[in-house]
Amino acid sequence: MGNPVTVRKLWKWSMHISPDLVFISETMISKEAVEMKKGRIGFSNAFRVASQGKSGGLCLFWNEEVTDFSLVSFSQNHICGDVNKGEVTWRFVGIYRWLDSGNKFRTWALIEHFCRDVDVPIIFGGDFNELLSHEEKDGGSDRERSEIAKFREMVDTCELRGLGFEGQWWTWERGNSIESYVRERLDRYLASPSWMDLFPNAYVEHLLRHSSDHTPIVVRTRPRDKQQKRPRKSFKFKTAWLLDTSCEAVIKEA
Repeated sequence: MGNPVTVRKLWKWSMHISPDLVFISETMISKEAVEMKKGRIGFSNAFRVASQGKSGGLCLFWNEEVTDFSLVSFSQNHICGDVNKGEVTWRFVGIYRWLDSGNKFRTWALIEHFCRDVDVPIIFGGDFNELLSHEEKDGGSDRERSEIAKFREMVDTCELRGLGFEGQWWTWERGNSIESYVRERLDRYLASPSWMDLFPNAYVEHLLRHSSDHTPIVVRTRPRDKQQKRPRKSFKFKTAWLLDTSCEAVIKEA
């Protein structure tokens, strides 16, 4: 979030999507810097956890005139708070995994703690840094991932449900060639049955990534209104354009 281009992109997303809450991990800037940027991306309130050097850092943005949000707890790996909408209250927990792979079990323990100690509808969202199945990975070396089974066990124990997704299947990618690229679905939302009862039409969108190796993910609690959906111009890419010597320059400029 120290990159002005990234901040402008966040503002454009906020204007287009109009989210109630925005949770960001790996801000890589100080608490004070996050506070200064809330207005630039269209929010009146911000809570932030400072980064440790140039790693980590969490923040949550919201507009109090739209969302009644009350903070419950926070750490270097989560921000938890209650969202009050009239007579309905539900809990959001933004997750940011432990950096050390040997501490992944702490992420599962944190989620189990929230599921065990609260009796309100709850949804978890963020970077879990693990797959729920081997099919959620493409490219890279084939190595043993013992944490997949532990992740699945935690999800089953807590009776959490995935919300599925629309858009590209991966949420993280690395590499700049066919030989080196890796794609994985590391970011997601998991909700309790009671939260799903509150929002039976909820669905998730995977957006296009920008200035990060992670994809922004958006959960929408209401179904699409097809009558109000803005018409989009149809775009088709013709392979023959690749033969034009100016093609690469046009794409880079865009």
